[in-house]
Amino acid sequence: IEHELGLPWMARLDHLEHRTWMEEKDACVLWMGKFQYNRPSFVHNQDIVQLALQNYVLRQSVYRMELDVVKRWSETTGLRKMGFGREKTLYSYFAVAASISLPCNSDVRVLVAKSAIMITVADDFFDMEGSLEDLEKLTNAVQRWDGEGLTAHAKTIFEALDDLVTDFRMKCFKQSGKDIKKNLQEIWGETFHSWLMEAKWSKSGGAPPTQEYLDVGMTSIAAHILVLPSSCLASPTTPLHQLWSNAYQPITKLLMVITRLLNDIQSYEAKAKSGRCSLSGACLLLLLLWTYIHSLILSPCFYDFLTLQKEEKQGKLNFVLLYLKENPEASIEDSINFVQLLLEQLKKEFLLHVLEELCNLPEPSRRLHLGCLKVFHMFFNSSNRYDSETGMLHDIQKALVVPPRVPKLKPLRPLPEQLGPKPREFVTKSLYGQVGLERFPRKSFVGYRISSRTGPVDRWEKMYKSSNFKLCFA
Repeated sequence: IEHELGLPWMARLDHLEHRTWMEEKDACVLWMGKFQYNRPSFVHNQDIVQLALQNYVLRQSVYRMELDVVKRWSETTGLRKMGFGREKTLYSYFAVAASISLPCNSDVRVLVAKSAIMITVADDFFDMEGSLEDLEKLTNAVQRWDGEGLTAHAKTIFEALDDLVTDFRMKCFKQSGKDIKKNLQEIWGETFHSWLMEAKWSKSGGAPPTQEYLDVGMTSIAAHILVLPSSCLASPTTPLHQLWSNAYQPITKLLMVITRLLNDIQSYEAKAKSGRCSLSGACLLLLLLWTYIHSLILSPCFYDFLTLQKEEKQGKLNFVLLYLKENPEASIEDSINFVQLLLEQLKKEFLLHVLEELCNLPEPSRRLHLGCLKVFHMFFNSSNRYDSETGMLHDIQKALVVPPRVPKLKPLRPLPEQLGPKPREFVTKSLYGQVGLERFPRKSFVGYRISSRTGPVDRWEKMYKSSNFKLCFA
């Protein structure tokens, strides 16, 4: 019950959900198969459980081999040795493998995980490491697709990106005959340009309008990079112009906007919580006392105001803060509520495209979009788990290493004889006689008296049954 109420459906990963239902199917009242009309017998149910268990363990072994491939690539390209930012090789592969159910092939999982690693390292380089000059050089190199003149970290990032694009291109061409080199270069070029725009805003302290920020932010979150190239591998028979056009499909645009807003609202709330809890006990007591004395002067949103000032000093843009600037009469709670309401509306529209086939994309591509959104929901459900060092280790162990613990079932024992119903004993006797009423002729009949013994006590029931009963109105 805690699992059902505490974890939204949108934040659940398919692989871990399969494990949960295997382990809890006999202990949980909410197991989805308990109330089925045609449940399998005990013997068949045991076979199904063992088959599901073996399948899960097999998938774990495949996932571990693929994780080794991703780690070697990250090590070979130098992305794991950058010395700054977040090293999220394990997190990236876990999210991809646990969210995308079979029959998506191994190439899809490996290449999407590599793309996620590439996005994380490059985004951190733009946020915290590179100078504005280095960032402009790297962006121009990606847009020209020529790494000449790059040095140090910028050169490492471009070479790793070129290797990833080449790998994607060759696998897609071998599988479906589609050459997506130009598409890949364009999509990465616009993403690097969006990172550069955000870096300029951050370093200059400028605050763009919310619409301009959202136009750039929906690209910089890079969700489309995870789903569009992989759709070409997952749907090899679908024409390229249907999967990937210059004007993105509505389902892709919705995914980009939703993931950006999820990131912004969670990053703001996390910073607000950390800002409020960063004071020592004595300082917090003094601050509370001072706030109480000056309660007639201070705003009720004093702590939120401090957090807002902290965000502005760091130069980090956020849709929650930008909306608050454009609507000074609103409070921070109003801004957060507005973003949450907008998210709910966008998610409903997104699910209509995924589940009701309102778009032209094939089902594998729509499922990739849904899996990507579920990953972002999982990362930002209650806290920013992607930036946590230990927040996801337990789930990773369950998904990749530890086999499910399925209890051995025992067949139900029959009820004791004294508690069970006794079989009914029937005694039949022939009965002849006559029956009649006043002013009516007497009629003869032949029937049977049936007696049955029921219940644990000697109790008899009697009834009469005609041997031949017909209705006649002649």
